[in-house]
Amino acid sequence: MKKLLLFWTIVAGSFLLSCSKDKPEQIKDNTAVRMAQIKKIAEQNPDGFTIYSADLKFVTHGWVVGMLETKNSVGDEGLLKVIRIADKTTGVMGGWLYEGVFYWDASYIVEDEAEASALGRKNQQTAIYHLDTGTTKFLDGDASRSHNRKYGKAQRISRMRQPIPKEFDISNNLSLTH
Repeated sequence: MKKLLLFWTIVAGSFLLSCSKDKPEQIKDNTAVRMAQIKKIAEQNPDGFTIYSADLKFVTHGWVVGMLETKNSVGDEGLLKVIRIADKTTGVMGGWLYEGVFYWDASYIVEDEAEASALGRKNQQTAIYHLDTGTTKFLDGDASRSHNRKYGKAQRISRMRQPIPKEFDISNNLSLTH
């Protein structure tokens, strides 16, 4: 029995070792593809977007709260950081263009406004965003600053329900085989 267990341990270890040889390069390639696809989504949605980091589909419901760990993330380095943190935590990320600079955030999605506001303050966020209404709520208490983004709810939802363009569909680019 011990010999059989030892045999399967060696086989399993060899298999895992052979798989790990391909992983770093594969992960690097997949990350580069995802970054390019996310940048295209950003170009088409400069007013902001929120997506699931795994499949790049739009999140359509709830309050979006940025994570403190990714606050002020910009450029390729910031995008890579956001992807990694989103993948390890909530699986949600987004971005927006502000004064010529694109900002990236790993995000929480929260149903309750009071909970989202408290989480936003805890994460030192200036504002939170409600996907259902397209409203930005500033957390400094100045209600006059809250506003709707460029697109109203109906326009955003109709855009989100459209099929994902081929260049954004990562399901064919991600290989889970060894």
